[in-house]
Amino acid sequence: MNLPIDKKSLVRKAEFNPLVDLFLGAWASFEMTLDFAIGKFLKISHAQTHLITAGMAFGKRANLLADLVGRSDHPRKAEILGTFNRLCGMPKREIFVHSLLRPNDGEGHFLARSANGQFKTKSPNFTKDEVMDQLRAFAVAGSDFHIALGVTDADIQSFAAAAHSMSGKPKTGRDDRSLSAAE
Repeated sequence: MNLPIDKKSLVRKAEFNPLVDLFLGAWASFEMTLDFAIGKFLKISHAQTHLITAGMAFGKRANLLADLVGRSDHPRKAEILGTFNRLCGMPKREIFVHSLLRPNDGEGHFLARSANGQFKTKSPNFTKDEVMDQLRAFAVAGSDFHIALGVTDADIQSFAAAAHSMSGKPKTGRDDRSLSAAE
């Protein structure tokens, strides 16, 4: 296979890709837990939670959960908000989630692009150890968030199964049925 990248670059990339993959996997788990928690605090079914949160931007879901927890009488409210804010406030999270990885000479260059008015880029550099430190910090905070919420693996499995069982069912409000008040 003729790749547009040399072997030396592939070796450098091989050092960083698994770390970024681990971070993105941890992030996906956090997002599922976030959605689960929204349903838990709204006291609605898993299916209803999926209908509400699917397609909703992360920031809106994060604000919703923070508001729901803040207004609740949950005995671990402070702990939940503390761990949640730690996860959301990790300074390099945005870089890892939304940037392109460009490994170079023992460092990972994350090309962050912005199109807010004018296209611009920034390219922060991280060593492998710095990426590992961020991954560890995120994993610990994620675990603390699970514990504070009292979420179990069975809860998350059930939540995921609910989404899967909804696949292929009629789209709400888009078929021949009417939701008019006259009916």
